[in-house]
Order: sequence, then structure tokens, then C-alpha cells
Amino acid sequence: MTAKATTTITTTTTETEGMTIPTLDDDAYSIPTWAAKVVGEIAEAGREPTRQQKLLRITRLGPVLFAFLGLTFFLGLTMYWIGQPYGKPVVEFHRGIQILRADGTSTGPIVVEAGGNVLIQASYCKNHDTLRATIRREFHDDLVYQLPDYTTNAPRGCGTRFSTSLKIPENLPPDTYTLVFTFVYQINPIRSVNYTFETNEFTVTAPPAATP
Repeated sequence: MTAKATTTITTTTTETEGMTIPTLDDDAYSIPTWAAKVVGEIAEAGREPTRQQKLLRITRLGPVLFAFLGLTFFLGLTMYWIGQPYGKPVVEFHRGIQILRADGTSTGPIVVEAGGNVLIQASYCKNHDTLRATIRREFHDDLVYQLPDYTTNAPRGCGTRFSTSLKIPENLPPDTYTLVFTFVYQINPIRSVNYTFETNEFTVTAPPAATP
């Protein structure tokens, strides 16, 4: 009879006091704040906006839309003012502007002493309303002698006739002159137009010498 050999394996486990398994750090493995915000926005975008959210969006959009419309209107108005068509000239002097003697006669050469008066006479048509008009007056010979400008704004109309007296400056040198009028019409806030008219010639003589 044959005997069987038996092998016994013994395992010994040794525990060391004070040794623990580290816990999982949740903060280190949590979702970043920015990622959570993006996820929230994506989820929010897929939902039907509430009535309050709709009103808030409209309220925010209102000023932007109002500013856009205002800017569009202003640009359109500016372009219209720059290229505003007005057909006929603002003012027309069909027979020109005439220099007459102080008594209103015009036969023969017009001669006046420096310091004396002449009569300015004309018929004109003003075809458009304007904001204002500045009138410049200059005596022209070889040189130019300016008179002070003045501002007016005659109403629109045609066939208007006017006569006005003009004193010749006492220091104007003796010579033959024309009087040149430049009308500067402000037709809208950003545009003005100019018209120039020249009178007939007249002669200015020296004033009589003062008696001692």
C-alpha cells in the first residue's frame, strides 16, 4: 500500500497599525464653474423663454432700434438737404439792378459827389422760402470797396419792386464804379446758395472843397 504525500500552504497576513486608505478628493474631480455655466446656458437655450424674459429682451432691443431709426432718418435728411432740388433760382432780377440819380431819373450818365446819394431800383422774383439772406455790397473799379453786410429775409413773391437810397461814402475815391450785390441765401440748415448781380456804371466825383 502506497502512502500519499500532503502539502500544506500557510498564508500569513500582517497588518501595520496607523496605515489608512486615502479618501477621494471630490473638489479635485468636480465640474469647473465655467463648464457648469455653459451646460446651463445650453439647457436654457432649448427651453421656451418665459414672458418676463421676452419683455426683457424687447426692453433691451428698444433703445438700439430707436437709435438706428434716428440715425437713418438723420442721414437721409442730411443727404436731402445737400442735394435738395429747387428748380428755379432763389431770386431773379429780370431787368437787373439799376443805379439812378437821387431824384429817380436815369437819362444820361449818372454822376454823384462822394457823400451824396443815389437811388437803387429793381424788380425781382423770389421763388423759394429761405431761412435768411445776407446781402453784400461792393463798389468795383480797379479795386474793391466793401460796404457793411446786412441780413434780411424777404417773403416769396414775384413782381416785387423796390427802391432804396444809398449814400456814397465820403472817402470813396473819384472814379467810375459799378455796385456789385451778392445775395447769400440759407435755404436749409446746412446749405446756402449765392447769386451775384452788378449794376450799371456811375461816376463818383470829389466833394466840393470846404470854404475857409
